[in-house]
Amino acid sequence: MNSRSKRAISIRYGPRFRDGMNVNLSPNSQITEYLQGENYKGFIGNLFRISFSNERNQHIIFMNYWGQDVIVLFYIKDGRFFLIMIHCVDGVLPVDASLLDKLNLE
Repeated sequence: MNSRSKRAISIRYGPRFRDGMNVNLSPNSQITEYLQGENYKGFIGNLFRISFSNERNQHIIFMNYWGQDVIVLFYIKDGRFFLIMIHCVDGVLPVDASLLDKLNLE
């Protein structure tokens, strides 16, 4: 992962995710809480950089958060897969598990 990038989000078009997805965190990122429900799994963490790579370890999506608290959820509904990421830019709302109630994920 290129930690010198200034872009908030970078997506590489080309190969797609086929059988799975790898979640990669920069060494200075930290997971603070794991989340699991009937149809979702995820975590809350203080993230600097996160990427998603395919089974060939090709990084497809990069996101820079520069030390922000972020909720990352993998959600399945009606056989469809969703990636949900929540963060608060100005710090007005706390980024914690209480935000899951607002999503109505069940």
